Amino acid sequence: MDIKTKINKTGDRLTKQRQAILDYLESVYSHPTAEVIYKNVKKEVPNISLGTVYRNLDYLHSHGYILEISSKDKKSHYDAHIHGHDHFICESCNTILDLKSKASNKSKCELGKIKSNINYYFGICNKCLKLNKK
Repeated sequence: MDIKTKINKTGDRLTKQRQAILDYLESVYSHPTAEVIYKNVKKEVPNISLGTVYRNLDYLHSHGYILEISSKDKKSHYDAHIHGHDHFICESCNTILDLKSKASNKSKCELGKIKSNINYYFGICNKCLKLNKK
């Protein structure tokens, strides 16, 4: 079932603004902040406000359509690619990188039925490691 159908089933609407935010997030792997999303979505929806972006990100996150990732920069970063990968967060430059998940495909454990899992790994990215060697 696609997101539009899921949202409509809840009685909510997939507005033009919400769709533009989702489309942008699905097109990138950079884990942008709300401000970056706003800057890019504004090209498609010129009358969108930053407040509308924040409200829609909150809605999409609270309903499980996107991930909200916090890093050391104290900003929320967003990801529409919610299945099948973990995240590496650089403690030096705050870059968030996708890791392919090697987790088991088991859907059950001793605690109950697993629907999804997200792991975060913290460290220093290769780019920062190379910069520090110089």
